[in-house]
Amino acid sequence: MRFLYLLLIFLILSISCAPSKKPLPFLPPGVELGATWAESKKHGYDEEVYITPEFIAYPLKGNRSLLLDLRDSYTESVCENGPSQLLLQYVISTEGSVIGVHPKQDINPTCKTHLTQTLKRIEFFSAEHSDKKVNMLMSTMINDRRF
Repeated sequence: MRFLYLLLIFLILSISCAPSKKPLPFLPPGVELGATWAESKKHGYDEEVYITPEFIAYPLKGNRSLLLDLRDSYTESVCENGPSQLLLQYVISTEGSVIGVHPKQDINPTCKTHLTQTLKRIEFFSAEHSDKKVNMLMSTMINDRRF
């Protein structure tokens, strides 16, 4: 009887800890569900890159872990001559990996490569729109907190 009780608890915990779809938060007026990134073809993406899919992509270890990893990478000596705040855009593929990194400010190529390697180590839950997995553009602001 104890074994069945423990098995039931284990099954409940394993199901509740599994990653699940996250719906898109409230959209401001003028922004439509299913909007795509207009510059995706310019950056070399063959498939559509969504900005507002029905279910968003998110890091499996959580946003805090993502932000800490990016800030730690950005404060290393490779990126020391970059701006104090960096808006970093990146595309999450249908498999949940990063397939492109697009910083909005100018940074040196070595720093961009370093940030790309950091993002490629992070696993994401992929986005979905109309019951199919899609690529999604995400943005993150990095503050280096250097003095």
